[in-house]
This record gives sequence, C-alpha cells and structure tokens, in this order.
Amino acid sequence: MLAASLLAVLLATSPVAARAIGGHDGPTGPERAEVAGGWMRWDAPLGCPGAEWLMTRVEGYLGRPLAVDELEAASARGLGGQVRIGSHGRFELELYVGDAAELRHQVGDHDCRRLVDTAASLLAIAIDPLALGRSVVPLEQAEPPIPVPLELPAVAVERPVDVARSRATSEPVSWELIPVADRGEGQLDRSESPPSGRWRGVLATDAGLALGVFPNLAPRVHGRLGFELREPEARVGLRLELDGGATLAGRFRASDEREIGGDLMAWDLALRPCAVPRWGRVDLRTCIAVGAGQLRGRGVGVVNSQQVAQPWLWAGADVGVAVALLGRDARRRISVALAVDAGAGVNMLRPNFVILDALGGPDVGYVMPVVSGRGRLGIELGFF
Repeated sequence: MLAASLLAVLLATSPVAARAIGGHDGPTGPERAEVAGGWMRWDAPLGCPGAEWLMTRVEGYLGRPLAVDELEAASARGLGGQVRIGSHGRFELELYVGDAAELRHQVGDHDCRRLVDTAASLLAIAIDPLALGRSVVPLEQAEPPIPVPLELPAVAVERPVDVARSRATSEPVSWELIPVADRGEGQLDRSESPPSGRWRGVLATDAGLALGVFPNLAPRVHGRLGFELREPEARVGLRLELDGGATLAGRFRASDEREIGGDLMAWDLALRPCAVPRWGRVDLRTCIAVGAGQLRGRGVGVVNSQQVAQPWLWAGADVGVAVALLGRDARRRISVALAVDAGAGVNMLRPNFVILDALGGPDVGYVMPVVSGRGRLGIELGFF
C-alpha cells in the first residue's frame, strides 16, 4: 500500500498529470460511445474487461463522467496500457504513463479483472489528482461481476494458545517505473520464480531399415516409451527410453542358386539414455543403447523344416533430429514431432544358422556380422 501511495503521489505531482485536471461535464449518449474506444491505447486478451469497462471504472474513481477535453488530453499524453498472459496463468499489466509513453508501470496478478481495476484507479489519479481517496463502487458490484474471496468467520479456540510472533517482517511489494528500452517486450516478471524441473513422457513409433542383421537389407518396425527431464529454459535435457521391435524378411540361400537356405526374423529390446539439446522447434539427440533379443530361422528346401531361435546381444549408438510439428509451450500438454535417427552397433553375441547336407556336414550357413547399422523415420508424442 505504501508503494501504491508513492506511485499515486508521483502521478499526481507530475506536470503531465496536472494538465488533466478539469471540471467540464463528461460526454453522454452517442458522444460517449464515440470516444470510449479512442481516448487511450488499450489491449487485453479475451476474458479480460475491455476499454468500455475500464472507462466506467475510471469514472467511478473520479466520481463523475469524463469530460471531452480530459479524454483528448489523455489521448495526447499517451496514456494507455495492455494486458498479456504470462507464465503459469498470471496476467501482466503494462501501464503507459507520460507523454509519448516515456515510462510505463508493470504489475502482475492472477485475476485479470482485479488487475484492470488497479489500472483504472491509477489512470483516474493521473487524470485528476484530486480524485485520490474518493469512494467507488465495490469490486463485487462492478459489471461484469468480479469474484471477491469471502472472509471466513474466525475459529474460536477453547484454550489460549501462545503464538510466538516472527521477528521477520515481509518486505512491501515495490512498484518500479523503468524506461521502456531497459526491458524487452517479451520479458517475464522476475518476481515469479520458475519451477525447479519438469518431467515429460515420450511415446514414439518408427519404421526403417536394418543392415548387418540379415544378409539382405531388411525392414524394421520399432516403438519407444520413456521420459525426459528438462530444467526450465535449459538448452539440454536428458531422456531415458525403452526401445523394442522386430526386423523382418531376412533370408539366406546357397551360393550356387539352389533353393536351399533359411528365412529369418529378429526381435530385440534396448535401453537408450540420450542427451537432447534444443534450439526452438528442433531437438538434436545423441544416444547410447544396449539391447538383447533373438534371431529366429526356419529352413527352406530341406526335409522336416524346423524353426530355431538363438540369442542376440548388441550395443551401439544413435544420433538423430526431431522437428516439432506443434509449437512447444509450457501450458501445452501434448506435443508432436517428426524424428529421424541413424545408428550403428556391435553384435557381441552373434547368432548363426547352418543347413547340413546328406552326409551331415555343413552345406549352407549364415553368421550375423560383427557390425550392423540402422536408420528410421518416426513420430514422437510428448505428454505430461
């Protein structure tokens, strides 16, 4: 309250405010409708009171209608303001004071109507300093209605309780008038501290090609589930994913064009920790992965064909990029991104299959190579 009073005195004693003192009758009827939207610069989001409501509250604080010359003086002096939606549902008011908007007052509140009512009281003081302290219609009776918290009845205590008063005294809220050039248009109120961290779930699906798992280039389909931790305004986040899927349509045949060999398929599960730098809509990531699964084979061109499964163990690394299809926003619960990844790995436990000839010796066989590679294109869904 002390800071608000000091601001009121500052507005009242400025030469610009002194020029707005007048005693003329205010506009009525069509004349009022004509000047309501043009007497000052005012911009507010949907759900907040507009210029007409603000003008009604200003006249309520003045205790009389605004005169035409007062409206013209306010417009010439550059009085005005705007309300923006800040972070965490907080509204931010920028109130322009002085000729050519030399200075502006900035204050935030979670209640937009209460914030605009504060702007009305300050504008009334700037227009007519003698209006300071005059009565006005209570907030709860204003149109449209403004919710005001009800005072709860005091709870009676049976026994007297000695409560030690804290010696620490809360510092009063300060209202600061600073030049416009000292602060950017999109800068947030620093008095509101950001949260300590932010967890976000990740669900993704992708399709691609695998090289070095089978003798041929083979299609693969995978899905991923995990979570990402990123501090507010941090450039780099951390992600942990569980990746699983299958590689299909593998085959090996005899080199002499005989239709003898085997048909192959593989499945695997992998754990992937990643570092994820971010620039706007673009995420880069570098991941390492350790996976295990099976390589399954069924004989082709043999008697009593059987399916055989052998274990598969591998480790590798991936790099990729994801581009957000929807703009990332702190209030957005769902985000969608298009991702491209490529990687390589080492097969530490290598499955092998052998087709025996009539004498029981090896005829046709396949052993998984030491090195394999993969590439994929997919869609990522972020949620929290």
